Amino acid sequence: MKNLVLVMFVLTFALTVTGQTRTKGVLLEDLTWVEAEKILNSDTVVVIPLGAAAKEHGPHLKLKNDWLIAEYLKKQVLAQSNVVVAPTINYHFYPAFVEYPGSTTLRLETARDLIVDICKSFAAGHADLLFSWSELGLAPAAPFSLLNPLTAFPGP
Repeated sequence: MKNLVLVMFVLTFALTVTGQTRTKGVLLEDLTWVEAEKILNSDTVVVIPLGAAAKEHGPHLKLKNDWLIAEYLKKQVLAQSNVVVAPTINYHFYPAFVEYPGSTTLRLETARDLIVDICKSFAAGHADLLFSWSELGLAPAAPFSLLNPLTAFPGP
């Protein structure tokens, strides 16, 4: 069986896009399923960025601040690492912010299930999947506390 390592980052590491930039990594969303099938193998690292697209950060910043940072950092990772970067997850568990107009949150179980289902999808037809994560905030970490810190998702 193959191993696919999925590294979960609330804020992924990043690259400044100035001029013409060569990337080592690949955006999953830019591939066809046939192309994805060829590169998702036992040596592939898949990064799933997480950044809220609708969460307050005070009166001076846009609600999409976390999403913008995740997108910026995603470009850094693409430029510096031979990884496959999945689309940014832009909704998650942020209950402390719902009192602010425009801020959104998922239920704890929904946020957890979202991550689990994404991981199972990667594992389903491609490989064994090892899921680990790093977290910068407390609220987004809560759904992961419902999982073991290291959860294996068996492939075919």
